[in-house]
Amino acid sequence: SPYIHASEPLFLANDQINKLKPLAIRLYRLTFPGRSYGLVVAPRCGRIIVQSRTEDRLTGLGSDAKPHVGDIMVAVNNHALPLHYNFDDAVNLMKTAKLQQHAETMGMAGVAVGAAPMLIFA
Repeated sequence: SPYIHASEPLFLANDQINKLKPLAIRLYRLTFPGRSYGLVVAPRCGRIIVQSRTEDRLTGLGSDAKPHVGDIMVAVNNHALPLHYNFDDAVNLMKTAKLQQHAETMGMAGVAVGAAPMLIFA
C-alpha cells in the first residue's frame, strides 16, 4: 500500500518514499463568540488537540458540531501552532483572543465591535 500504516516499519527505502501519497487533510475555521470556547484542549504527540467539549457546548450546538474530540488545533486568529508548539503559549493565545474580543465588545457606547476569536482545526 502507498500509505504508511502504524504497523509498518519507520525506515523506508527511497523508492518507497517516492511512492507515498500525501494524506488529504481538511482544515476548517470556526469562530467562537461568547465567553467560552466550550472546549478542553490538551497536548498530544506534539499537537494541541480537542480533549473534550463542555456540556454547555454540546447542549447549545449539538453533538455533531465541530470541533470533535481528537481534532487538531492548527492556528489561533491566524497565528500558526506548528508541531511541538508550547502548550501554555497556545492556551495564552486563546485567552488573549477572548480578552481582546471582550475588550473590543465593550468599545464606544457599548457597541459590539470585536471579532470573535477564530480557531483553525484539522
